[in-house]
Amino acid sequence: MRTKSKRMAVAALAVTSLLSVAACGSGSSNNNPASPQSNGGGKTPSGQSLKGASYDILGQWTGGEQDAFQAVIDAFDQQTGASGNYTPAPGGDEAGVLGTKVAGGTPPDIAILSLPGAIAQYATSNKLFPVDPDVVSAVNSNFASEWGKLGSYKGEMYCVPVDAANKATVSYNAKLFSNAGMSPPPKTWDELSKDG
Repeated sequence: MRTKSKRMAVAALAVTSLLSVAACGSGSSNNNPASPQSNGGGKTPSGQSLKGASYDILGQWTGGEQDAFQAVIDAFDQQTGASGNYTPAPGGDEAGVLGTKVAGGTPPDIAILSLPGAIAQYATSNKLFPVDPDVVSAVNSNFASEWGKLGSYKGEMYCVPVDAANKATVSYNAKLFSNAGMSPPPKTWDELSKDG
């Protein structure tokens, strides 16, 4: 049975300025689909049964991306006995929709975000809690250590990687920097800011 008192349990992972996934977990003991894998028989690796549990996902994906994600949800539900419902945020404004739902005490169980500040924002207001040890282990076993660091706040991991894109690359003409007497060209953001 779902309770009105929900808390976020898994947040998202940022690559440059893209935060990939944020997930929320219910305060009830039988409604936490946050574990990324199942061992079959309707149970998570920790042995928690998901049979009959339901969960809501808020995201931005529509069209083909929504169809592909729905296939993942359907496979998870078939394997665990849980029942997921995905809803894209109107106008793609997931951050605004999530903020309103959290403030109103009705956050979704899982939210897919694109704002890196969400981890600190929700963690410092006690609306977000670190992921389970099983999730930490899965991230550490399957991803480079930087992913765990990007998904952490004050030493606690809140995030799992789901989708990432390199949309914030800075390019510059090294020859122009050299012609302007700025040699060698900057290699870090601080060096670029100083030269600018």
